[in-house]
Amino acid sequence: MNSFPRFLCCLLLSFLGIVLTGCDSAPPGFPKVVPCKLTVVKDGVPLPEVVVMLVSEGEKEWFASGNSGQDGVVEIQTLLGDYVRKGAPPGKHKVTLRQIPQTQTQYSQVEFFNMTPAEKQAAMQQQAKEREESRSFPTEFEYATSTPITIEVVGPKTEISLNVSDWIAKE
Repeated sequence: MNSFPRFLCCLLLSFLGIVLTGCDSAPPGFPKVVPCKLTVVKDGVPLPEVVVMLVSEGEKEWFASGNSGQDGVVEIQTLLGDYVRKGAPPGKHKVTLRQIPQTQTQYSQVEFFNMTPAEKQAAMQQQAKEREESRSFPTEFEYATSTPITIEVVGPKTEISLNVSDWIAKE
């Protein structure tokens, strides 16, 4: 009977060790990441609702991303499947920006359903115009193959202010 409590204690300690060390283990090949914070502005004004993606340049392509808040600040995260870590892999990255389009003209499903074909066409054109007018940067910023923005993430922490006006001026 004396050996059973000892066995139970060893089993419990082993399980606790696995839980404490095993729950944060990265998937094989997951890169080391360093904290990375970007602030997206245009002409000194923070840009909210911008989806920022960093696409690593190098032998292994990694994607890290985040969304800007009302203050234009983006906390970057790297993920692989459902494994997520705050930060980005060190190195050079292409930066893509995708702004969530803003429209003032909104219609409920019922309102849109009750419109004539001509009214629907006019409503869709108005919303497309508003989305285009709400853009803060050109569409080429949305793709890694055409974005002019490149940054370098370095440790132990990277904080960068991206003024899209600087990049638009280079066009």
